[in-house]
Amino acid sequence: MFPADFRRRVEPPIPAEYFGNCIGPCFAEADAEELLGGAGLAAAAAAIAGGIEELSSGLEGAENWMRRVKAVAAEQPLSAAGSPRFGVYETDFGWGRPRRVEIVSVANTGAVALAESPDEDEGGIQIGLGLRRPELESFQDYFVQALKDVTE
Repeated sequence: MFPADFRRRVEPPIPAEYFGNCIGPCFAEADAEELLGGAGLAAAAAAIAGGIEELSSGLEGAENWMRRVKAVAAEQPLSAAGSPRFGVYETDFGWGRPRRVEIVSVANTGAVALAESPDEDEGGIQIGLGLRRPELESFQDYFVQALKDVTE
């Protein structure tokens, strides 16, 4: 489960300058066996792509979002908070661009926080996790191996 920006998915589209919440959930589902197999990254990408495809109907079915969120939450999913496409480092309330953005709720929810790179790197991404040290070390090992698998 991850947040999706619905500004351009509704008719008429909401302008990019809109200052307010137009975020909804996107659901992606995959079998654990597929994710743990040799093509786990590809299985995750396919599940995410399928969830994004479901968003093409805009707000249709929004009345069921809370029921789905509650059902998914009971299964303790991996969820994402934020997105590298939300442009949090482009936000300026008159004090200048932020130097660092953190989604502190990940420490309690277990979500993975995502944002674009604060360094204006093209395609860079900031990932935030709230894990205990043993879990973080396991995640680090898995993440490094997954990057090696992708680049080989």
